[in-house]
Amino acid sequence: MRLYRRGDSQYLDLGVIDGKRVRLSTERLLKLIQLHGLLGARVQRPIGIEKAMREYMQRCSNGTENRHGKPKSASQAKRDRQVLTRLAAEFAGREVHEVSGTDLRSYVARRSLERCPIKGTTIKVSTMNREVSVLKSFFGFCVREQHCNENPAADLKQRAEHNERRSWAASESELARWREQLGGTERDIFDTLVGTTMRVGEVLRLKPCDYDPVHRTLLVAQPKEQRPAEVPVNNHVRAIIEARLGGEWLFPSGRGRPYTVSGIRSLLYRARDRAGLRRFTVHDLRRSAATAMLDAGVDPRRVQAVLRHRNLNTTMRYLGIRAEGLSQAVEAISGLGLAQRRHSPEPAALQVPGSAQVA
Repeated sequence: MRLYRRGDSQYLDLGVIDGKRVRLSTERLLKLIQLHGLLGARVQRPIGIEKAMREYMQRCSNGTENRHGKPKSASQAKRDRQVLTRLAAEFAGREVHEVSGTDLRSYVARRSLERCPIKGTTIKVSTMNREVSVLKSFFGFCVREQHCNENPAADLKQRAEHNERRSWAASESELARWREQLGGTERDIFDTLVGTTMRVGEVLRLKPCDYDPVHRTLLVAQPKEQRPAEVPVNNHVRAIIEARLGGEWLFPSGRGRPYTVSGIRSLLYRARDRAGLRRFTVHDLRRSAATAMLDAGVDPRRVQAVLRHRNLNTTMRYLGIRAEGLSQAVEAISGLGLAQRRHSPEPAALQVPGSAQVA
């Protein structure tokens, strides 16, 4: 391949290709290079933030075009909608490709300084980290759909979370004191939460038709993990359920309708405060039941199956350490290394020929 000049034009001799000598002028070669560059470039389809948000919610949050391959849970879809609604209000009237990384960093910085209108406190670090994850996922979707060429949220950093709140596993005596402050339907709900490790929303939505008396299981139609599950019940919970099979709901309120999650939490927390307990949460009842199963010698894999966790690491985080458990652990090594040493036998008497015995 060589370059030569003929008159005012320059040519590139490419040699013999398929039996023919190929020569191209530099002007034609430049046009071919430009055409190839246009064909190889990503075609950008401009779209507004609001329209892209609706498309993302339909296909990723409520659809199956996300990394899980199935619709997100109701709480995850709600968070996506809240985060993207604020984003659309911030960049109203702009197209997706017009949003830069600098714009997003400024937006996240202002957002982290906002205060909660109810509590008056700044937004938690964990909440901001989840919002950053939603922004990365949304703009990654826009890149795949060719609404923009680069992800402007790729450089957003998540901050380290310092979770100061402790989760406790209540002891048997603490659960008994808590239960004494309850009565009626509230006590039955409390016993069901402890005896089945179900979440509070799952218990409140139970109907008599969800109980299988043959296999002694409860059907959870809409669990957090997005797949129906059958939860086994013990004898105490079975007696509670069989006594409530006459109505429309297993645990109705005074008005005949199910309790709300916030309403039953308020009732349980007031009873907890009257019992003078630490600030246990309703979710700590689930942790308490998991810890009690482990203390009773149940295999962690079985505990994972009862809690319906996909990962054993999640189950291990639920297992609390009680003070009496630590006492039993150190008692197991009591006297370790303090056993009496075994002394070697006394040396035999030395016999010297022609002399008396020498010890």
